[in-house]
Amino acid sequence: MKQSLRLPEKELTGVIHGYSLANCPFLHLLGHFYQIHERLVLGPRLDRIPIDRPVFIVGPYRSGTTILQEIITAHPQVGYFWYLTNVFGQSNVLSYRTTRLFFTIGLIDSTPISPVHNPSIPAHILSPFECESVWRPTRRSLWDDRDMLLDAGFSDPAFERRLLRLIRNHLYAAKASRFLNKNPINSLRLAYLHKLFPEACFINIVRAPLPTIFSHYRTAARVENAFNQDAHTRYIFRKQLYIDMLSHRIRTAQYPEIQTLNRQHPLLGIASQWTAMQQAIMGAAAANPDIPLLNIRYEELVRDPERTLERMWTFTDLDDEQAAKITRTYRQRLAPRPSVMLTDEEKQYLPQIMDIVAPTAGQLGYEIRP
Repeated sequence: MKQSLRLPEKELTGVIHGYSLANCPFLHLLGHFYQIHERLVLGPRLDRIPIDRPVFIVGPYRSGTTILQEIITAHPQVGYFWYLTNVFGQSNVLSYRTTRLFFTIGLIDSTPISPVHNPSIPAHILSPFECESVWRPTRRSLWDDRDMLLDAGFSDPAFERRLLRLIRNHLYAAKASRFLNKNPINSLRLAYLHKLFPEACFINIVRAPLPTIFSHYRTAARVENAFNQDAHTRYIFRKQLYIDMLSHRIRTAQYPEIQTLNRQHPLLGIASQWTAMQQAIMGAAAANPDIPLLNIRYEELVRDPERTLERMWTFTDLDDEQAAKITRTYRQRLAPRPSVMLTDEEKQYLPQIMDIVAPTAGQLGYEIRP
């Protein structure tokens, strides 16, 4: 019975089931009605929900932010943005419940799959997602042509009200008391987020630059192949779900240099971007010493998960029996990854990559060697 109700959509390897809901006219129409209901009926209740010490995970792409997100969001107190937050940004509560109903009746397959952008971490349509498109109203998002670095002096009251409402909606929908968002681009927004949420906890996960950069390059290529199979799917992923993030380069004061290197080869652009993101984090921390910031090395997380996660749970004040149970689960799953075997093309650019990242890597305690 459930199989006969299944949503008809093109099966794409490595793409979560239900992605085509983003392009469903009926659901967009339903979302408008949901929005009215949430504002008039749920609005007063949602406005009273406290945003208690939100947790923000930052760090360059492919540095371990997603596995850390998966671990923390396994805690039942923690709510988060999900894949369709991008699509139903003004009706999160009822859209979330409708999607869960679709799971129940079998319209959407709720079986987690290995997504092309992160094959080691199974996900479905209600799994946590960074939702960078939430920042588009600021005109300082990944898809805008302006400097994305936001400090404490930046202000956008309309966006800030919208962001607070989004977070409250997701807490209410998930029946959670704490909120988490993992977004590498927030590495450029630490000071601004700290101004909005003075009690927020920030976790910066750092990984050795060379495996991070090569992983970014290879993953971006896989994502491009999966999301560009035809014009229809390309439109959904780029214009509605906004998942095409790895191929873009961040815009900071270093953007002209990043783009110049990127035109020589994407590996060089990625290396320069890695440096810019790490410098942004270190700069914000130095200029704002009151920001509660926990630095975690990916290598320590996989080598000694129990001790590293204990630090993380204590820092976020989520250290309880549920956290201990989650730690026991991931203690068995986390392990150091094998060394990256470079292709001839990657070897060709290795010396330049090392020159680009070496100064910043040294500041982080990493010795750069091939």
